[in-house]
Amino acid sequence: MRKLVRVCCCVVLLSVPACLAQDTKDTPTYKRVKAYLDSVPAIDTHDHLWPFEKLPGYEETERGRGMKLAGLWRANYFTWLQRLTPWTPGGRFEDWWSVAKHDFENARAASFYRYMLPAFQNLYGVDFDRITDEQAADLDARIFENYRDQKWLYHVVTERANKELMLNDPHWGRHDFTTYYPWEVLVYNVGPLLQGYHPSEFGKPSDDPYYFAQQQGMKVESLDDYLAVLDRLFQTARERGAVCLKTTVTYRRTLRFEKVPKERVDRAFGRPRSELSPQEVKDFEDFIMWHLSELGAKYELPFQIHTGIARIQGSNPMLLVNLIAGNPRTKFILFHGGFP
Repeated sequence: MRKLVRVCCCVVLLSVPACLAQDTKDTPTYKRVKAYLDSVPAIDTHDHLWPFEKLPGYEETERGRGMKLAGLWRANYFTWLQRLTPWTPGGRFEDWWSVAKHDFENARAASFYRYMLPAFQNLYGVDFDRITDEQAADLDARIFENYRDQKWLYHVVTERANKELMLNDPHWGRHDFTTYYPWEVLVYNVGPLLQGYHPSEFGKPSDDPYYFAQQQGMKVESLDDYLAVLDRLFQTARERGAVCLKTTVTYRRTLRFEKVPKERVDRAFGRPRSELSPQEVKDFEDFIMWHLSELGAKYELPFQIHTGIARIQGSNPMLLVNLIAGNPRTKFILFHGGFP
């Protein structure tokens, strides 16, 4: 009898008209609820919005430099998992699209593809899953025109998305400590600081704590000196308006951070990676992570930690329990769920 009931329920559900989901959006209830939700100001706790003139994705076209459909797809996470036909500088959209439109065929179930679709639908009225060549050319032209003026970006962020505040991680210039937009507040991405055992770990001045120390007139000849630089960095970040910390080290390593004694990592400081064992590198990173957590409490800066969407191995958030329990005065914020 129980099996029979279950079968009957399935039949009833399957008999619902296929158009019901579409018709729902035309009901007064749906419109009333959506209007209310759209009216609620949003606080964006996790973003990477570049200054307008430096936005990734600008292309050299036959009409000059500008944003294109190709640039929007190139500048997002889509290319992490799927090849995208490169744009030819000065080229024509039709030439690029005739090849690139096939790049999406085997990626339609991926979140890095699907999360773009609501934007195309809501901002341009285009169903990208079923886009025609003519619609694609029109979409590309409209994108180019919109991005000629940063008013478009203001419109999308403050009016369409109704964001009143954005916590922005400028990973392209961590130690610049600058903001660009009136709704933006600073997130200090401290991930590279874990690799401060040697200056050779840093590729650009805006990420380099040694360069920061030089600008501040501070010497860095010992681990104690380096810890003093970290304290000055946190002090500066707080004075320049940073509201929290962030790290994305789970993209390259485990989330398990052991409490390592200072004497054990003292020997690693000042030596390049080529002279250190993998365990010595991990010990140094673990020690600095605990120290950064303590500084987070000292300067009242909550600590955002990526726990997923990268390496499955070692990304279980439970691996952070010892770090969290050992720093009860630090506020931790865990992003992306983690594995499993």
